[in-house]
Amino acid sequence: MSSDEELVRSAQRGDRSAFEELVRRTTRLVYARIYLEVGDRHRAEDLVQEAFMTAWRSIGQVTEPSGFRSWLLAV
Repeated sequence: MSSDEELVRSAQRGDRSAFEELVRRTTRLVYARIYLEVGDRHRAEDLVQEAFMTAWRSIGQVTEPSGFRSWLLAV
């Protein structure tokens, strides 16, 4: 199994399956963070999808792959 850092580097090279694995690993974390902010399950689900779409488009901006989770939560 690849580390998050390896998956980030692969995703930066356009590997969608690597990004999908990052999504699987971090969805609960992102959902929990957003839900705590908005307090609405449906709105949180929508925002999670938006966050991951933004993350995919912006993955090249990650300069430190080990900090991916922190970067993702800031998206």
